[in-house]
Amino acid sequence: MGMGDFVVTNAPEIDAERSDVERLADAIRRSPGQSRHYVIEASGVADRRARVLLKRHSGQLWHSRRGPHNAMLFFPGEMPPEDSTECDGDA
Repeated sequence: MGMGDFVVTNAPEIDAERSDVERLADAIRRSPGQSRHYVIEASGVADRRARVLLKRHSGQLWHSRRGPHNAMLFFPGEMPPEDSTECDGDA
């Protein structure tokens, strides 16, 4: 590489978020239809951070629906088009 060449690297924060998102997605894929509490525990991501990421990526990498006792249940993938009961992650 010569002088002035631009090298793209990932900031540690971006790598950490990508890792946390993948851990959440893996937990949802392994056990679809589980509660937010279960997904967070299974992923090992810190509670507050997991809640933010679950909401941020809802409808893209996973979707949620209300379950018994108003629980938020998570499923892999985007929201199926015929289902209009997706949650935004605030419960």
